[in-house]
Amino acid sequence: MRILIIDDSELIRERLKTLITEECRDVFIETEARAAQALESVSTIRPDVVILDIKMRDGSGVGVLTQIKNLSSPPIVIMFTQHPYPQFKSRCIFYGADFFLDKSTDMDQIPAIIVNLGKTQRLNGRISDSPGGFRHTQI
Repeated sequence: MRILIIDDSELIRERLKTLITEECRDVFIETEARAAQALESVSTIRPDVVILDIKMRDGSGVGVLTQIKNLSSPPIVIMFTQHPYPQFKSRCIFYGADFFLDKSTDMDQIPAIIVNLGKTQRLNGRISDSPGGFRHTQI
């Protein structure tokens, strides 16, 4: 499974990589620190899952979410924020977020979500076990 972490905090990016690789097998993880480069990274990496911060120094994660979900075959998007306000959550869900998690309380849930997505997508033939596997596609 291919995973792209888009967050301007290096500490968060590295912590997520560690958590995911400790719990999940057969994952290929890339990171991006800038909202301005996020869509290009999604196009290049073709992730199955994107973990996306809502607020970054150089742009809006909600804007990036909108662009990602307008792709012909968008990945699963997990919005990951330290601003878990209801108005942000409803806006993210409106623009297509698949998950909305609080950085301060939900970080440990991400590996289980990734494992469950991997099981579901493998059963549906949507990804393979290799980094070069199939992209997530909408049904």
